[in-house]
Amino acid sequence: MTASIIPQDRIEPLSPKDFDRYSRNILLPEVGIEGQQRIRAAKVLVVGAGGLGAPVALYLAAAGVGTVGLVDNDVVDESNLQRQVIHGIRDIGRPKTASARDSIRAINRGVQVVTHQEALTSENALRILEPYDVVVDGTDNFPTRYLLNDAAVTVAAAARVTSNSSGRSTETVTASGIARYIASRPIPTRSGVPSTR
Repeated sequence: MTASIIPQDRIEPLSPKDFDRYSRNILLPEVGIEGQQRIRAAKVLVVGAGGLGAPVALYLAAAGVGTVGLVDNDVVDESNLQRQVIHGIRDIGRPKTASARDSIRAINRGVQVVTHQEALTSENALRILEPYDVVVDGTDNFPTRYLLNDAAVTVAAAARVTSNSSGRSTETVTASGIARYIASRPIPTRSGVPSTR
């Protein structure tokens, strides 16, 4: 097996219940028992609990990721429901992180969910990202994406997933130390998020 970003001291044996629940993952030669143990030990941060972050968080929970962190400062609106599958009618007006947490727990009670009901800013980004092994970019604006990328590089986050939003594709960063996104336009700025290009 290749080197892992998951520290060895966090890896624990699977229980008989884990073997039952994750048997399909374990059967995959690329995963196996050791891989499932690493999945369960992983700490993944999902920034954005909307159109991209919502299904990612659900699949992470279903796969058995041990800790899922959620960052979003928005509340569920009825217009979100047609694409943000983690939220339902009962969640309208609730914080997206609370709604997503409840949906994750309904799928897998063995997943620890850590909510950050706040916007990602230059003041809190390093604090929020530091405990996680992997960061998933589920955001919908470039200033936050650039901030997230810079913070991930700073804390040496080992993997990132990006999305195609607003018709513009962005590069996927899969190793620590990678510079910011490759974009065809100058980096946008907003108050509190400096451009460092």
